[in-house]
Amino acid sequence: MQKAFIELENKGIVYSRRTSGRFITDDPEKLTRLRRQLADKEISDFLGAMNRLGYSPAEAAGMLSEASVQAQNQPPPRTSSLSLM
Repeated sequence: MQKAFIELENKGIVYSRRTSGRFITDDPEKLTRLRRQLADKEISDFLGAMNRLGYSPAEAAGMLSEASVQAQNQPPPRTSSLSLM
């Protein structure tokens, strides 16, 4: 666990304050950059999976566009609240 925190600190995602603990960065540019890196990885994985299924990048993009339109027309998923008695 300590190794993971050190890695996060080295990447600038988490910072330490001696007596207060560790905190997640609130640097909007860093967070935007990290989100983009994660999105790029997801896109690459998606395109790779679609390629293995025999779809070209253009076909995959078209299917994703269709799914996006369908998702916009769907009601938001319901969340259930659990009550513990």
